[in-house]
Amino acid sequence: MLEFSDSPYAFVPPKMNRLILALMRQYNLRRLLPSPEKRISRIIVTNPEVLDAGRATAGNRLLFLPNHSTHCDPEIMIECQRQLGVRSLFMAAYDIFLRSRLEAWIIQHCGVFSIDRDGSDRRAIAAAMETLTAGSFALTIFPEGNVQFTNDRVEAFLQGAAFIALKATRSLDEAGDIHAVPVSIKATHVTDARPAICQRLTEIAVTAGTGFDRDRDFQRELRRIGMIVLRRELEQHDYPLPKGADDDLGTVLHAVATAIVEALEAEISRQPKPRDTLVDRIRAIRRLVHGCLLDPDLADQHAQAHVWARQAMLAFRVSSYSGDYVATKPTVDRVGETVEKLMEDQTSIMPPAYAERHAYVRLGTPVSLSAYRSAFEDSPRQAVQVLTDKWEEAVQTGLDVLNAELQTPGAELFTP
Repeated sequence: MLEFSDSPYAFVPPKMNRLILALMRQYNLRRLLPSPEKRISRIIVTNPEVLDAGRATAGNRLLFLPNHSTHCDPEIMIECQRQLGVRSLFMAAYDIFLRSRLEAWIIQHCGVFSIDRDGSDRRAIAAAMETLTAGSFALTIFPEGNVQFTNDRVEAFLQGAAFIALKATRSLDEAGDIHAVPVSIKATHVTDARPAICQRLTEIAVTAGTGFDRDRDFQRELRRIGMIVLRRELEQHDYPLPKGADDDLGTVLHAVATAIVEALEAEISRQPKPRDTLVDRIRAIRRLVHGCLLDPDLADQHAQAHVWARQAMLAFRVSSYSGDYVATKPTVDRVGETVEKLMEDQTSIMPPAYAERHAYVRLGTPVSLSAYRSAFEDSPRQAVQVLTDKWEEAVQTGLDVLNAELQTPGAELFTP
């Protein structure tokens, strides 16, 4: 998981240019996806016909909701939508507009606009709603928010997409409708990736000051190396590894992240709300820290605020590990994802792909949002939660179907 930017936020609106989008789609298909950084040689949409009924009713008022397990997901969705004949705007984290001016200009003119993921971004919400109600283009939002590196397991969807969709639906007349399309993306290796994964884990181990013994049980070695990386990272932030580090890994990771968050909340005098999840608390801390960094009257606190920002990011990284993802089903794909995530967290650099992949895309049944209009008017919070849960379940179901049909090297159990 890459670092969040602490640069001042400025909303970047979409400026869709159909010619630039058409050129970019061809470049994406022929150069970006098969590049050494991504190594995705084929995109297969398994059930494109599912979209027909939704388009007949809602036209271009479509909200695509894909899972977000790899850094390639936007490019996968661009190709998927090219095959489907759909033009879509994308909501994306502000960080990607800071990489280069040229890249920012290109993606903006392909219909990408920014969202401040640490705050309530009214301009981004307005742009999303305008897209859905205007009906000229579809809209794509990744409800997991961040790259998760758990391609077989959907992480909790954030509620923003449902809120935007329902609010946009309410602004339409009774005849108008928006259809939400859950999208399941499964990237899987189509060659034997195990030697490359072992090499990558060796590099992680060496950087962490240890080694990788290929004669030992692989899962134990992976955990051992991961705990060394964690311990070194915690020591750099003056956090000791809690007692019981040999207990259940998920419990240990949650305890570490919670301890960091509680210490930060005490320092910045923030009292968490009863319903706040750990991720909610981390995001609230980052909002406060970000506000401090942008306030010239608090310049004397900026150095400390940068320390708090790094500690909050550490808590976010630690909390993003499930603890049992590999243990429950140690396939080549799952092991590779975990090693890739560990390397990215260790270096704060997006590592290049290590083997060739195909991406399978399965569309969920489009959900008519007009059916939720009255429920949203009666109880907005409940309607948003119900819809969010429905979408999350649909994406997980799609992944389960794809995995049940897979017969690729990546779906095999990992044996070095």
